[in-house]
Amino acid sequence: MHVKDHWQLAADPAEIETLRSILAGCGPGDFAPPAPDAPAAVPAAGPAPDGPPAGDAPPNPGDTKNCGDFGTQAEAQAWHDTYSAHYGDVARLYADGDGTACASLP
Repeated sequence: MHVKDHWQLAADPAEIETLRSILAGCGPGDFAPPAPDAPAAVPAAGPAPDGPPAGDAPPNPGDTKNCGDFGTQAEAQAWHDTYSAHYGDVARLYADGDGTACASLP
């Protein structure tokens, strides 16, 4: 919800209901929003960008790419797919959360 609020992203009614359901299961103190303009945390699924990769994981690239670094959506998706299984969407390439990296690219 912090990301939705921070980036002023819309949510359809089904997503709102899902978020409400998730939050209903939280107790006091289970959720604390990050401080305003706090740096993005490295996803818990992998090591810090400078840390060693886990098992057969490629090194964590961190937030080193954006959609402007790719010529096509397929190129962005391939890059994302290489890292997302291990580190999540570290470069935040799906702006709308639809699972398609850099959907605005050709």
